[in-house]
Amino acid sequence: MKQVLVALICLSIFTLSLEADPVPRAKECCRKYSKRIPALTKIQHYKKMSQRCNMDAVLFKVNGKWICLNPKDKKVKELVKKFSQCLSE
Repeated sequence: MKQVLVALICLSIFTLSLEADPVPRAKECCRKYSKRIPALTKIQHYKKMSQRCNMDAVLFKVNGKWICLNPKDKKVKELVKKFSQCLSE
């Protein structure tokens, strides 16, 4: 009985440690880039995905949804720069 209890406690601790893991889950990583570049006025927020995902991406929040864009794209770089300037004003 004690062994079962110890095993359940260990399993619970293991499960909690997985949930606290800062590594993004697959659903938080981009699988493809959007071809649509949003207007600056529509962007609510943006963030850059880390190297923990398979592909680098800039995510823009537009109308409550996240859109993945290629960070190497010239238009995306300009959009990030303009949006950052708007935040600092």
